[in-house]
Amino acid sequence: MVARTTRRTNEPFYGCSLFPTCRGTRPIGVGDAPAHPSRPSGRSAPPRPRQRVRLSLGGRPRGLADDAELLVARLVGHTLSPLQGCLVQIAAMALFIIAAWAFFASGLAATIAEALGRFAAQNMHFGPRPTP
Repeated sequence: MVARTTRRTNEPFYGCSLFPTCRGTRPIGVGDAPAHPSRPSGRSAPPRPRQRVRLSLGGRPRGLADDAELLVARLVGHTLSPLQGCLVQIAAMALFIIAAWAFFASGLAATIAEALGRFAAQNMHFGPRPTP
């Protein structure tokens, strides 16, 4: 048995050194003699494997909206229904559009473009360098 920690709560426990073949566990502090490595002790269940979540309509994520749906599904802990996935994707795209509009409407994009233009004009030279 080796000391390990749970993924969710980071609580320490003793787990079998042959994991995943052996799933025996024992809480830390119950005694010095470890439980039989092939059988889990009756006091603590073996850690549950993380549930894999998928897109509500299947397939691979192909953009910001799909990534937002996967993030929400992981936070919730299960795959979303097609209606829930659609609503999450619509909300993600609306938030992105609002953020992009605010970025351009505030003039921040123009300020950044001007600063980059000045930097490029001062530091980039094309052709032969002038001799002093």
